[in-house]
Amino acid sequence: MIADRGGVRWRPILLLFAVLALWFGFLEVRGLYFPDEGRYAEIPREMLATGDWVTPRLNGIPYFEKPPLQYWATAAIFAVAGQDEWTTRLWPAFGGLTAVIAVLLTVRRLFSKRAGWMAAAVMGSCWGYFVATQFVTLDMTLTAFMTGALCAFLVAQDARASTAERREYMLAAWALCGLAVLTKGVIGAALPNLARDGSVVALSGYLYRKPSAGYSPFAAVNGAIEALVKVLAIELAPIRINALVPGQIDTLRELIGEQANRGRVEAAAAKLPVGRIGTPEDVAHAALFLAENRFTTGTVLDVDGGER
Repeated sequence: MIADRGGVRWRPILLLFAVLALWFGFLEVRGLYFPDEGRYAEIPREMLATGDWVTPRLNGIPYFEKPPLQYWATAAIFAVAGQDEWTTRLWPAFGGLTAVIAVLLTVRRLFSKRAGWMAAAVMGSCWGYFVATQFVTLDMTLTAFMTGALCAFLVAQDARASTAERREYMLAAWALCGLAVLTKGVIGAALPNLARDGSVVALSGYLYRKPSAGYSPFAAVNGAIEALVKVLAIELAPIRINALVPGQIDTLRELIGEQANRGRVEAAAAKLPVGRIGTPEDVAHAALFLAENRFTTGTVLDVDGGER
């Protein structure tokens, strides 16, 4: 019996080490790839090299497409632990694991210890979620902050919470929404304030329609978004849920140079029925239509010049 109790006592520790090894042990087994990984590694590298933590730059060009929180965090990690694939991917991996822990603690408090562990196990073992923690994107950090905000909100609204606890957890929820805004923009504040007659326009991608070798994770996510939109349009009604699927859009001119961009644009345009590739204005008009048209929900709109 003593030996059995000792074994039981060591199980949580062994499980913790196994999870940490799986979660953080394979972050540098491959080089950076896909545009996002290189972009979100280079910006904090330049931030650290120039000493300018205010203006994000990509190849020396000011880059204000996304807020700076993840750049700051990654640059700080670079300053402490050096620059390689492991340190580049550490911030989103840490955020993903933190969100799992937040779910564990929240469900444990609201329901039971067993329910908390089961919820964490389900969330952490979802292959799509786990794979997303192994890439450098802003989405996992955004997910972590939004998950934390939701967990704090649920605890604050629990009937067993004291007045002081409600105030503290609501302040925590709004603070986490603020960090979400600093990670990927107004979505961190928009979702908590969405009106009953509001509209959500999700952004997917054409990789699900036209798969390419090496992009299977992105194709899977794109397909999941399109399927999810149709279900959420029913579950969240009367809030309208739609998705937009852009094709090839002319957004790389400043990053790759006018001459290289012209060749890319001409080659792509020759394959499209409309004879040109899309512009940001084309995508904006489509998004505005989905947001404003009150008789459209559960729709996946292709803006691809007939590429499909």
